[in-house]
Amino acid sequence: MPINQLPKKPDQPKDKALVGYVEEQVDQDLTLIPQQLEKKFEEIDEDNQLHPTIIKIGGNWTKWSTPGLLVPEQQTSLPKNVQKEEKEKAFDLLDSLTRSGGLSVDFATVHVVIATTHVFDKTLLNTVIQDNQNPIEKVERSTLIMATTIHGLPAKELIKPQFLEPVAEFSPKLFIEN
Repeated sequence: MPINQLPKKPDQPKDKALVGYVEEQVDQDLTLIPQQLEKKFEEIDEDNQLHPTIIKIGGNWTKWSTPGLLVPEQQTSLPKNVQKEEKEKAFDLLDSLTRSGGLSVDFATVHVVIATTHVFDKTLLNTVIQDNQNPIEKVERSTLIMATTIHGLPAKELIKPQFLEPVAEFSPKLFIEN
């Protein structure tokens, strides 16, 4: 199914407290995604141009907080020693809210950032001129390798029908059913 034609959720009575809430049960172990990506890279990326990337956060963090209801939002810079304290406070709060894991957190959102670097053997210009290769096709393949792994869907369900044939021509391994 094309990504722009996802099935619509049936109309349900809307509780004002739950407006915007999407009920979804996720049973995926997010810690396994890097290994799954690495496996897919080895299977499909015949040019060996995809490489795992480690994201390192900066030394200074910025904290936005509102000390009270009528007080405007404040912005504070957090040096390394304060970052550890703030992180511990956040985990202590989560621990107390869930009664040390005894209560589930049903209305939460988890944001996961995964990065991969696509490395060309030559500069972009030399890839186009000397090798007569379209770098866009290579990057599209890289993106589809990641998307099929993370979403757990075959490539044909992530691509609009009018683009299936050209993508399948330059990335046939993406369309091999396992």
